[in-house]
Amino acid sequence: MIHTDMIVVMANNNGEPPTKMDLFAIEEATPPTDESLGGRDDLFLEDWSYTETGFTAVVSRLLITGDTFDHIIKPNSEMDMICATQKKDSWTEHDFSGNF
Repeated sequence: MIHTDMIVVMANNNGEPPTKMDLFAIEEATPPTDESLGGRDDLFLEDWSYTETGFTAVVSRLLITGDTFDHIIKPNSEMDMICATQKKDSWTEHDFSGNF
């Protein structure tokens, strides 16, 4: 994906809070963080919990952050969301994807 604002939340199910990452894809490669591009990490980890089968995380950010690497989220607009999980050394896309 190119020119894509990304939010990634990763957890190891070890009791520690999940890691949140504010990323921006500039080319077809592993996306860098907004901070490494001169932007800001505008994400807030509001809540999280582990379950027997995974984890839940609530992440928030302002609709308009002022960060060059964050897309403006317009009220009543749609955004694409894709869920994936990592198993060993590979990523698997979940059947769930959609917009909100």
